[in-house]
Amino acid sequence: MDFLSLVVGPVIAAVLVLIGNAAFFRVQTTAKVKEELRAFVRELHPTTVDWVVDLDLLLRELRSRSVSGESSDTQTNFSQKVESSWEGDLVGRTRKIRYGHPDPDVRTAAEDFENAFIPLVVSARTTDDQRRSSGWALLTAQEYQDLLDPAEIALEQLRATVYEAPRRDVPKNSYDGSTGPSRSARERLRAKLDTANNTE
Repeated sequence: MDFLSLVVGPVIAAVLVLIGNAAFFRVQTTAKVKEELRAFVRELHPTTVDWVVDLDLLLRELRSRSVSGESSDTQTNFSQKVESSWEGDLVGRTRKIRYGHPDPDVRTAAEDFENAFIPLVVSARTTDDQRRSSGWALLTAQEYQDLLDPAEIALEQLRATVYEAPRRDVPKNSYDGSTGPSRSARERLRAKLDTANNTE
């Protein structure tokens, strides 16, 4: 009996110490991972803000088209400028944020902005002369504003999300590398599903 009490007591104590150490190590590791993710977000913050500013400036140029009457030459130059700004640089930077930023809210806001912005970019890159030669109707000021509004709203949300990102806890294992389909693909899929459901 004395032998058992001499052996069991220290074994139980050792097991409890090991459990306590394991729990402490897990808490410490979780805290460290969170802090590393926050540090990563803070490190990327200036670059992310620069990207948002460049998007804002491009959107400002697009907004100016809706309030100014322009000649065909000016529209062509404007179309080329938008194409070079977006395709030349901003779409790549947007995709880097959308797929690589450690904060899931920033990634989601980047995706929402791109989905709202693409129709506006396509419209801005198509001059009135190109619309006439292709038999398309020219956009009215209201139609152009209807394209502009979702991008403005998405950019407002993006600015707020990027501003909050350095102070927000970042969830662990929040991104598996997959991405959802584009907005147009989702709309086509939804239309197919609606058609299939209506025929049943």
